[in-house]
Amino acid sequence: MWWLLLSLVWWCGTCAIPAPGPEAWKCPKISEQPVVECSCDMPHTLRCTGDKSAMTIIARTLRSLNTAYVSLLDCTVQNVSVISGPLLEGIALHGLVVSSGEIKDIHQTAFQGLASPLQALGLPNNKLTAVPTQALKSLPELDRLDLSSNKLKSLEVTSFKGLRNLSFIDLSDNVLTKIAPNTFENLPQLKILRLRGNRLTIQTISKLNPIRTVEEIDLSGNNLVGPIAAKTFPKMESLRDIQLSHNSLSSIKMGALQGLSKLSSLSLQHNQIDVLEDHAFSHLTSLVNLELAHNRIVAVSGASLAHLNKLTDLDLRHNFLRALTADLILPLKNLKNLRLDDNDISIVASDALKETTILKHLTLSENPLNCDCSLTEFAIWLNNSTLPSEDKASAVCTTPPSLENGLLVEVPLESLLCGEDEQETIMAPLSTPYKAKINLKSFKYDGRSIKLEWNVEDEASPYTCDAIIVYEEEGEREVLVESNPLKCNSSDLPDPKILNVTVPNSIQLQQEHRYRYCVVLFEAGQTDDVSLILGCSDIIPLVQNAQLQLQNDFVMKFPKVLAIQANLTNYGSLSISVKIYPQVKCEINLAILEQSALLSQRKINCSDPKYVFVGLDEGPYRVCANVIKPGPAIDLTKPRCVTVFRRELRGFTTLDVIFVSVFFVLCFMVIALIWGVRKVLLKPKIQTHQCFMPPEGEEQQHSRYISDFSKCQIYYSRSGNVYKDFFEITGQPQNGSLLDFHFSVMSASDAHILLAPSDKVQKADPVYEIVIGAGGNTFCDIRRMQKSGVKATIRIKGLLSALDLQSFWIHISKGNSSRGCSAFVDGVIDVGKEGEELGFLTWIDPDPLPLKVFSFSTWPGVEAKWYFDCPRNDNDTTNSKKLERPLSPLEKLRRDLLYYYDPYVRPVQNVSSITVVGLQLSTNIVTLDEHKSVLQYSGSVTLSWQDEKLKWNISDYDGINTLHIFRREIWVPDLFLFNAIDDGRNILEDTMLTVNSTGFANWKTTINMNSWCSPNDLGRWPRDEHTCDVVLGFFKDFRNLQLIFNAHKST
Repeated sequence: MWWLLLSLVWWCGTCAIPAPGPEAWKCPKISEQPVVECSCDMPHTLRCTGDKSAMTIIARTLRSLNTAYVSLLDCTVQNVSVISGPLLEGIALHGLVVSSGEIKDIHQTAFQGLASPLQALGLPNNKLTAVPTQALKSLPELDRLDLSSNKLKSLEVTSFKGLRNLSFIDLSDNVLTKIAPNTFENLPQLKILRLRGNRLTIQTISKLNPIRTVEEIDLSGNNLVGPIAAKTFPKMESLRDIQLSHNSLSSIKMGALQGLSKLSSLSLQHNQIDVLEDHAFSHLTSLVNLELAHNRIVAVSGASLAHLNKLTDLDLRHNFLRALTADLILPLKNLKNLRLDDNDISIVASDALKETTILKHLTLSENPLNCDCSLTEFAIWLNNSTLPSEDKASAVCTTPPSLENGLLVEVPLESLLCGEDEQETIMAPLSTPYKAKINLKSFKYDGRSIKLEWNVEDEASPYTCDAIIVYEEEGEREVLVESNPLKCNSSDLPDPKILNVTVPNSIQLQQEHRYRYCVVLFEAGQTDDVSLILGCSDIIPLVQNAQLQLQNDFVMKFPKVLAIQANLTNYGSLSISVKIYPQVKCEINLAILEQSALLSQRKINCSDPKYVFVGLDEGPYRVCANVIKPGPAIDLTKPRCVTVFRRELRGFTTLDVIFVSVFFVLCFMVIALIWGVRKVLLKPKIQTHQCFMPPEGEEQQHSRYISDFSKCQIYYSRSGNVYKDFFEITGQPQNGSLLDFHFSVMSASDAHILLAPSDKVQKADPVYEIVIGAGGNTFCDIRRMQKSGVKATIRIKGLLSALDLQSFWIHISKGNSSRGCSAFVDGVIDVGKEGEELGFLTWIDPDPLPLKVFSFSTWPGVEAKWYFDCPRNDNDTTNSKKLERPLSPLEKLRRDLLYYYDPYVRPVQNVSSITVVGLQLSTNIVTLDEHKSVLQYSGSVTLSWQDEKLKWNISDYDGINTLHIFRREIWVPDLFLFNAIDDGRNILEDTMLTVNSTGFANWKTTINMNSWCSPNDLGRWPRDEHTCDVVLGFFKDFRNLQLIFNAHKST
């Protein structure tokens, strides 16, 4: 449940109460062995383990403190089946987690009497059979609720009664079979709903009332069986992500998921889907990511995907697709990533991938590609594409046998032959790739026997004879009629240059028929293809005393038509371009057919294989091209043909021009109106009262971008929502303002700026806290106290970025009677972005504070990098300085080790050295779901390694030998489960680790793994035994990491 703890820390940190006075926060000491033991892995977070009396001791200790400053309390207790109450009366908490594995009931007064509203509650890994509705009535401000891994069977109408602020509910891994239709109807803030791993059916889900606010829902691993239709799911207008994997869905009907118009991600992997009906996704026009891996899809029609104009990622791995056709690609105008691994694809249609088709990723591994001439266009596209080399290498030939296991990108285009082409290679020696070293010199036929005299070149000697072959001409083809062995050795002949051969069985040949004779030799007695010598005659009619005309041009390798590109314009001109290989001197026969009738025919040169026919109508036409072979040899080249027709493009009429002109005029008027209204509405606070008008020249003070950040001061926030270091404001702001502060920040979310009269501030002291990108980078606040007292707020998404610097300004005005006002008006606080004149957040403080210091912080788990005091010009100087305060030896040690520590870089002096990581496992629970083939493992893991950047001399730090560090503060090995069911990365819980003065790091934490494991044999059930593999390793930098498993100490 590590993610729950992080979520609770996220929530609770906003209201963490600092310790009174200047002293740093200290962890409460609660330890009564063996009853209870507590520790703190981060400020304001208390984690305890104990028996059934532990909660009483914890509550008594926290109430005895001067002020309750624990924000998150995480308790794991044993031998507790009922939580009675009041559990923590008089204690201020914002997050509470209670787990025992045995809790079955919670008393209705359990959470009464808390000193502050509880915002996050976790009750995972227990045995609750129903939602504790009566107990939850005491928590009306609750925002996040986790009831995962319990025994919940049903949800009633009143299950969440009174919890109108709930935005997150996790009900995963229960046994839910029933949900009342209006269970979630009175939850107006609900955003995330997790129902993974239950027993819900389509009938139950379809009966739910519309859930209008939910943005993410997880229904994977349920009992959803059957097709997905238009009304399968209730109307969810705000839903963007739905998880439906690991169910038994069978098909997607026309117009499915009708009420999910804003859906951008749909996960359907590991189902039994075999049919995508036409217009199946007609209502999902906003879909960006579609996952259909591990299903039974045989074919995808163009109509089924025709409405997915925004789709960029399509995953069809592990299906039964037979071909890659244009229907799969052409409808998807924005497709960037296509995964087709492990299908039955043997054919790629010639029009599937055009020259204008640009993909970032296309994978075809584990497909039986048939690499014949039909793949020529795809091979050309693949070679010319910008795909990564590993994607190109995924296209591997399976047939023909001569190209088996060959990469398609490495196969020469002339080797991509069709069945007839391959047959011609055997039957027609015209196309043989071997250089002839033997020629027919004379031919004699006396009516009974055929005698051939061959002239053998010197470079062919010595040689041995292998066979004599006879082909008969039948129309445009030659057919093998005789193939007989031929025995001879050049060393036994009087003249090796002259080879006399009598054709065996010549009596079976028919007179006046036309035959070609070929003789096969091998050099130097070898029998491999390299030493093969092939010589063939012209086609000779079988008549007595026939005259032989020597012709040796047949040994030439003729070019071949690879592709035809044709375009028929609106004006009746047909442009044709022919691609041939190899580029040699030749002629091409170009023909146009209409309804199988020859319309026109031309001969063009291979050096410029282009031609334009004019005066044609809309078609369709059949365009064919073949190479004309010179000489008397029969032309066996099979023509290549394409079909072309004119695409109707209606021209603009006068009425069209009028409509377009009126449309643009109306657009201009609407834009002008919006601009005018915005000008009026957004500037009333400045223009309706002269006292709020900025001094001359101040309008441009925010439009100053920083191009050189090397001269700025830099500060890192790594301590969560704690204001650790303060900076004194020493300079005077321009134009008589109270404050004119400019800064830049790089952070994923939650940039917190504190402006205060003194660095000795407590929770209730008046300060200004400016929060940018709170709530996961979704809103901004101006507060009058730390973490409370919100005075102004605005919903703006995406102001911050973890990768790019974002620049802002904070301006607090000071009144001036010289502007024509009878009284001073101070304290107009504006927050805006650099380069923008108007701020996006404004509030007027009637009693402005005298500001002396400022500080930065973020949120637990979020790291920020700040740039401030950036000079506007060469004459500018720094306006602030850091306030130094006395540090304890522990604080000094943490500052010296961690201030410049980069947790994203492996901590070694030599980057080529190997970091050895020790691994020790301690097993708690292992379960095997034979039906789903899923192994669930939970336990503890200990990782140890040497950190070369965390070494210190203990005498310099008052004898401190061990340092406790939060996981995100330093580099830790990225342990990865390679045979995980879903994501194999997040298997470890975020906890503290220890480092000693020698740099030895030791991290003991909880590990939870869900991996695939197929049962070996269920015949001996329930006494069956199975062997399951858990494959652990490193996901990043694995070449420089060595994992050593300590099997002796693992249990």
